Amino acid sequence: MYLASDAGVALAELASHHAPSAPRTLRRVLRMDPLRRAALPDPCRTAIHAGGTVAPMAAIGSLFAQLHAWAALAAAVTAGLLVVIGALDSLGVVAGKRWLDRILITMLACLGVAVLLGPGIVIGVGPPSDPMHYLYAFVAVAAAPWARYTAGRRGATRIGGWVAVGGLITLATLFRLWGTGG
Repeated sequence: MYLASDAGVALAELASHHAPSAPRTLRRVLRMDPLRRAALPDPCRTAIHAGGTVAPMAAIGSLFAQLHAWAALAAAVTAGLLVVIGALDSLGVVAGKRWLDRILITMLACLGVAVLLGPGIVIGVGPPSDPMHYLYAFVAVAAAPWARYTAGRRGATRIGGWVAVGGLITLATLFRLWGTGG
């Protein structure tokens, strides 16, 4: 006879893929009385999320969080493109002023979507784990446009270097945002 806690531990071992006797343990659990088996803790929840830092999410908060993460990923890809094209433009390899402006606008659109989804995440899931997340978000949105504006105001013939630095700041800030989000 097995206690429910023993079976829960066995299921947790099964979920962790480290149990050498996994098939035998599974057979034991499956032979249990269905009412006792139903009282067992969820093996995935206990094995994977026990003591974790991920907060439980409501359905709408989870959707917003996923969209927020995808928008941030798209912004990171465009920031990377901004760095590469900006560096090539500053070296004189390509004349990429138009492409830099287009990529900058695309990056701002991605970041705008992420920022607009933020309040939905705060309501549906909760605030970010670090309050600095809000400051990092501001820096991520402002760095590349500020660099572009500064290059234009100074009358720089090759704005690529300025925009590449702004893209690097945005990219670094996005990486920091992923660490403080939740």
